[in-house]
Amino acid sequence: LSAEGRTASRPTLRLPVAESGPAIDGKLDESCWEDAVRTGPLTDWQGDPGKSTTEALLLRDTEHLYVGVDYAGDDASLPYRFLWEGSKAL
Repeated sequence: LSAEGRTASRPTLRLPVAESGPAIDGKLDESCWEDAVRTGPLTDWQGDPGKSTTEALLLRDTEHLYVGVDYAGDDASLPYRFLWEGSKAL
């Protein structure tokens, strides 16, 4: 809701509640990530497609929000996946 009590016109994501959160190990291979909400390909600040395919994955448990980032650079044979804890990538 906006400050005036109206619904904001921004996109929203409904996050599933996982029974337990993933291990914070830099990998997105736990089964809970299969149910995560995906943002779709991310764009730059002007809304243009990025030079690489990058997508955020989001899920939560009863206490935490988990954000994973799936990145495939120019060389598709070198996919990179990241998890953040606080402000640092693992």
